[in-house]
Amino acid sequence: MEHARAIGPTARALVVALAPEGVGKLPYGRLSVDGLVGWGALVAHARQQNPPEPGPRPNTRPWEHLPDLAALTERLGAALS
Repeated sequence: MEHARAIGPTARALVVALAPEGVGKLPYGRLSVDGLVGWGALVAHARQQNPPEPGPRPNTRPWEHLPDLAALTERLGAALS
């Protein structure tokens, strides 16, 4: 699975959910979130395996499929302040 490092729809959605006060401060091409993958991409990847694997359970809150959301929220807040 490939990961982009520029601000795209996935990174923007992450900022909107975790650090909405920083949305207008998105530094084009300067915000990098290693391992950022939308939940839908994880589901698609699981379905493409041979044999298909069960996908991740749906999130009950935005981005909960990512590890350590508290630390990520803190990093985003600091990067976008």
